[in-house]
Amino acid sequence: MGSRRIVVSNSTPLINFAAIRRLDILEKLFGKICVPKAVEMELMVKGKHYPSKAELQSHWSKLVVVSDVVNTNLSRALRLNLDDGEA
Repeated sequence: MGSRRIVVSNSTPLINFAAIRRLDILEKLFGKICVPKAVEMELMVKGKHYPSKAELQSHWSKLVVVSDVVNTNLSRALRLNLDDGEA
């Protein structure tokens, strides 16, 4: 499989894989997925009504690493056209 790389994700793939109960695929492919705090907030707080919420919660600690955004200037610029999680 080769060396693993850092994978950063917005909420959409996580929501969709959770909806089909296949977050295990992401875990097998990538090990861990980095998300910014904005994605964590969207999935764990704002997304409390998502049908996939329980599935996300059950895989969260073994699949997801929440990271601070390092390049805040780039993130701020991207937020002109994207939501916080995508930026």
